Amino acid sequence: MPQTDRAINEAIESEIACCADCSTDITTDEPVYNADNDEICESCDEDYTTCRECDETTHVDNIYWVNSDPWCDDCYSENISSCYECGHEDSHDNFVYDENEGEYYCDDCYQPSDDYPSWDVYSNEYVKTAESFTSPYKDCYSRDTFKLIPSKRYMGIEIETNFHNYVDEGNLRFELDMSIAQSRLEGMGYDQSNEWEPDTLLRSNDPEDNRHLGRLHIPGDGSVRRGEHEHGTEVVMQPRRGDILHKDVQTICNVLKHANGAYVSRHCGMHLHIDCRDYDWYHFSVLTLLVKLIEPHVYTWVPPSRLNGRWCKPVSQSFNDFSYITSRDAFVDFWYDNGSFTNDKYNDKRYHGFNLHCHFQANQGIEIRYHAGTLNPDKMRHWSIFWSNVVDTAYEIGQSMRDEFAYDPNLNQSRMFKSLYNRAIDNKIRNMEANNTYGKDSVSIEGYMKDSEKMRRYLRLPKRDKPYLLQPMLNHVRTRPQQAVMSISNIFDTFNISDETAKFMQSRMVEINADKEHIDQCFDNRTSIVEFDKKTMSFKYVDSLGSQFPLIDYPGIRQTYYASELGNIFDVNSRNEELLQYTL
Repeated sequence: MPQTDRAINEAIESEIACCADCSTDITTDEPVYNADNDEICESCDEDYTTCRECDETTHVDNIYWVNSDPWCDDCYSENISSCYECGHEDSHDNFVYDENEGEYYCDDCYQPSDDYPSWDVYSNEYVKTAESFTSPYKDCYSRDTFKLIPSKRYMGIEIETNFHNYVDEGNLRFELDMSIAQSRLEGMGYDQSNEWEPDTLLRSNDPEDNRHLGRLHIPGDGSVRRGEHEHGTEVVMQPRRGDILHKDVQTICNVLKHANGAYVSRHCGMHLHIDCRDYDWYHFSVLTLLVKLIEPHVYTWVPPSRLNGRWCKPVSQSFNDFSYITSRDAFVDFWYDNGSFTNDKYNDKRYHGFNLHCHFQANQGIEIRYHAGTLNPDKMRHWSIFWSNVVDTAYEIGQSMRDEFAYDPNLNQSRMFKSLYNRAIDNKIRNMEANNTYGKDSVSIEGYMKDSEKMRRYLRLPKRDKPYLLQPMLNHVRTRPQQAVMSISNIFDTFNISDETAKFMQSRMVEINADKEHIDQCFDNRTSIVEFDKKTMSFKYVDSLGSQFPLIDYPGIRQTYYASELGNIFDVNSRNEELLQYTL
C-alpha cells in the first residue's frame, strides 16, 4: 500500500472526536463519558460525579449534596430527609422518625413525642366478625358459638399462678399446648380426605404436631414469686371469642391445678383483655364514666387487697374532669391525668383496675385488672360475661351520644352528662347559699326555713318534726355528681346481665367474707345513688342517703339570727359518718 494511503488510514483511525457537551475537540487517548454514555472532554468531565448510593454518573446540576456526599435525584428522594425542626439534611438512618407526628428529627432536635398515641378506629361489625386472632378455620374447631359467653368481642385472659414446687415454663407451655391440641382433635377429628377442608389444618392425629393451636404465651412473672410463694408464673391466652374461650380456660386450669399443683396467693391476679378497636374517644368517655359509677360494687366482689394494693387502683379522674373531654387528644390528657402519655409499657396508669394504657401503648385492648387470682373457670366465665357486656353497652351508648349531636359528639352537652350535672339546679343552690350563708351579717329565719323545705322536697327526704339544716343539703347537691354510684339492680339491668351471672356476682361478697370495714371502704365518699335510663340516655338520682342530713335542734331560735351564730350553732360542714347499708 502506498505511503500516502497508509497515512490517510492512520489519520482516519485517530480521528479527533468532538465533546458531546461543549463540542470542543477531544485530544486525550483515554475517553470519558457523560451520564448518557456520550464521550466528553476532560474539562466537561469535572461537571459530573458519581452518586454515592447507586454509583450512576450524574451531572452536578442534578446532584444533591448532603454532608459533602453526592446523591442523584432518585436516591435523594428515597433516602434523604430533612429535620422537621432545624432543616438539617441526612439519610433516614441518621434521623429519628416520630410516628405520632409523621416527621423526621435529627438527634439534637428530637424530643420524644409521647403526648398522644396513634389511634385507629375500626367498625363495630369488623370487631365482631374479623378473624384476627383465634378462629375456627385457623384453630380447628367447628364454629364460634355464644351460648356461654354472649359477646362477640375477642377476649384474652392472663392467669397468674403459684406452684408448690418448681415448674419448668418450657415444659408447662408444651403441656398446655398439647392439652388444647388434644381437645381440638377430640372435637374435630383428623381428616386427610380433602386438603381444602378446614379440619385438615390439623397436621396429623398427633397432638404434638398441633401444638400451635394452644395460642399461649408464658412470659414469666416475678411479681407472683414473693415471700413463701417462691414458684409461679403467668399464662397468657391469645384472644378468642365466645364459648371457645371458656372451653380453653377449662383445659388450662385443669392442667395447672391437677398436673402441676398450681394454686393462687394474694400476689396473683386474673386479668381480662377485651377488644376495643371500634372505640373512639366518646366511647371511651362513656365507658370510663360508667366504670367509675359501678366501681364501688366491683370492689365488693374482690378481696380487700385488690382495693388497697397498687396493682388495680380505682379510676383516678373526678367526675368533673369529664366535662373537658372534647376530642381524642383531650381524652388522652384526661386519662393520663394531664401527665402526658408515654410509650412506656410500665407507665403507672397501667396499674388501675380499669386499664387503657395497654390499648394506647400496645394495642392490647381494654384490660380489667380488679379480679384476684383464680383457677376457677366459672369465675372467669362470669367475669368475662359481665365486663364484655359493659364494653358492648358503653359502645352503644357512645353511638347514641354521637347521633344525638349529628356525628359531632359532645359529652359535656349530652343528655347523659347533663343529667348528672344539672346546671339549673347549681344556679339555685348558689342563690340559696348567697341568701343563707353565715358569711353574711344576718339571715332571715323565715327564708331559711322555706329554703330548707324546698331542698327537703327536692331531695325527697322524709318529713320530720324539725326542719333540716340547710347547708348540708346544699353541700350534698353541689357535690353529689362527684359522689354518685349506680344501684346494683340498675347495673345488672343496664348491662343486660343474665340472672345467673348477676347471682354469681352478688354471691362474691359472701364468698370473700367481706366485712363492714371493707364495704365502707368500697363506698367511701359515695353519697348518691343514680340509675341510668337507656330509653332517655340519662341518669336519675334515686336516693340521696337521707340519714346523713342533720335536723335543726336549737330551742332558742328566733325570727332573725346572725348568720355567723347559725354557723356556730350548727356545724354546717359536718356529715353523718354512718354509712347507709346498701342492698347489694
